[in-house]
Amino acid sequence: MPPKPRTVPPRQTLSRRKKTPKTRLAKGALLVAGATTILMVSCVTVGMALEVGPSGLFRRLQPDEPRTVITASIAVDLGGYSISPGKRDRYVWVTVAMKVPGPRQEAEICRMMPRLRAVVVQELADKMRADPEGSGATAPALIDFARMRITQVLDTDVGGEFGLLVLNDWRGAPFPSCPSEANDEL
Repeated sequence: MPPKPRTVPPRQTLSRRKKTPKTRLAKGALLVAGATTILMVSCVTVGMALEVGPSGLFRRLQPDEPRTVITASIAVDLGGYSISPGKRDRYVWVTVAMKVPGPRQEAEICRMMPRLRAVVVQELADKMRADPEGSGATAPALIDFARMRITQVLDTDVGGEFGLLVLNDWRGAPFPSCPSEANDEL
């Protein structure tokens, strides 16, 4: 009888552990957490691409475009205000235009429009009355003064582009950019 062939013992392989309920639960929880994370990231990406969502949560990736704020024309009496009947009034209409960095600053300036009008009527009118001929020689100084006072009152930087338009007739004034209210005067 021939000798028995020598049998090679089977290789030792990694033994598979029995799956216990705890490991099944842990694997299921990891699978659910991964799927939820992928779903949330994809929703946020789509939301940012479409610029939707609660304000402030998804900010635009591009900077805001500068906006121009134009006030309604403001009547300024160069002769000074009085109640005497014989006084001849000499009115000019002042329009202020300024460039602001974005829509938030534009909304803030529109909200503070009564303060801006008060600065023009009180302080800017006094400066304009100081130039009796209306020669315009003080125009750069007047613009710098108006920019400085309006910046102080509104607490907003309007240092970039700023201008004053002084007209003898209110009908030539440009349309205001802020929404008008019921008590706005032209």
